Amino acid sequence: MAINLLPPIRKEEIKDEILRKKISLVLFLLGINLCLLMAFIFALRLYIKSKNVEVDFQIIQLENRINEPQFEALKKQIDTANKNLNKISNIKREQVSSVDVLERVALLLPKEAYLQGFSFLNSFLDVEDKETKETARYFFAKIRIGGVALNRETVFLFKQLLDDEELFESVYFDPFSWVKANNAEFMVDLTYPPIPLLKTN
Repeated sequence: MAINLLPPIRKEEIKDEILRKKISLVLFLLGINLCLLMAFIFALRLYIKSKNVEVDFQIIQLENRINEPQFEALKKQIDTANKNLNKISNIKREQVSSVDVLERVALLLPKEAYLQGFSFLNSFLDVEDKETKETARYFFAKIRIGGVALNRETVFLFKQLLDDEELFESVYFDPFSWVKANNAEFMVDLTYPPIPLLKTN
C-alpha cells in the first residue's frame, strides 16, 4: 500500500491541475467539433449554391426552349383547343333539354290520349340585333310527337293546349290527324324556344 506523503496544499494543487487538464481537453474537443460543424455548414452552403446555379441555368434553358418557334406554335394550338372546348361546353349548357320538353308535353297531353313516338332535335338560330348589329345565337328544339287519342275532339283539345302554351310555336298537326273520329292517330310538329326572342323572329 502506497503512502502519500505530500502536504495537503500540494494535493489540492495536483487535483486542480488534473481538473484543468480535463476541462482543457473537453474544451479542445468541443472546439474541434465546432470547427467541423462550421466546415460542414460551409460546404453544405456551397453545395446548395451550386445546385441553385444549376437549377437557374436549367430554368433559363427551358424558358429559351419555350420561346422557340416550335413551342410557340404548340402554345397556340393548346390555346385554340382550350377555346374550342370552352365553346363546346357553352353550347352544351345552352342547348334545350329533351327531358324539359317531354315533361311540358306530358302535362298538356289530355288523359284520353297517349304518346307513341317522340322525336327531338336541338337546333340554333343566329339573330342579329337591328340596333347594335351584334349577332346572338339562340338554341331551340324541333320536336315531332306521335300518339293516339280517344277521339278527334281530344286531338283538337291537345292542339288548343299546345297553341296556348307560350313556349311552343309553329304547332302543326299532320292532316291525317283529323281523319278518324275515334281512336284518332295524330302527328304534330312544333318548336320549343326557351328564348322568347325567337317568337318574334
